[in-house]
Amino acid sequence: MRETLAGVEFIILNADDYLADFSTRFEHLEQDLWKLERQQEFREPGYPSWDAFAAGRTEESLSLAEEERSGIAEFQRGLSVRGIMLHRARLVASPPTPYLWWESHILRIREEAGELIRAVDVEAIASLEAGDWTLPEVVTLGMTVMYLVQYDSDGALSGAHRYEQADLVETWVRFIRQLFDRGEPFGDYYRREIKDVVP
Repeated sequence: MRETLAGVEFIILNADDYLADFSTRFEHLEQDLWKLERQQEFREPGYPSWDAFAAGRTEESLSLAEEERSGIAEFQRGLSVRGIMLHRARLVASPPTPYLWWESHILRIREEAGELIRAVDVEAIASLEAGDWTLPEVVTLGMTVMYLVQYDSDGALSGAHRYEQADLVETWVRFIRQLFDRGEPFGDYYRREIKDVVP
């Protein structure tokens, strides 16, 4: 997949511009969204559940996550009315990192609310990664816009590269769909690898 990006023009967005650009385009989205998550460690400062977890307050973190359930469900209902589905292929390594353990609780809630999420073993993409190159974090909006989301060395959001070449976007949507189809329902992964594990 690396070769599909070689020499292709893109727009560089900082974190604020990325979030604003994504929000504006998402409001007018009429097709499905596909997301590929590769990294096993991130930071989400400013997100109450994450902040509590990062501070070692695990039970509080999980309680805060549960408090978001109704809002997540309302968001998914709104998408259903618009005829839009969110698909996420979440690559997972074993054993799960602390971040993945925490995020899995959020993703379980999202899946139960209607988001389509599959856990995909990182071994599925081992042959695609070489040297210091790993698959990027990808978000597609329909078949016309794709973001390669960028993070700093600490795993915090730093911006994105925006691509608008339809053939490139379609190629990556097909690839993410293939990974998604090889994965397992996230709830199954959660119950087997996360539910009874202490981080």
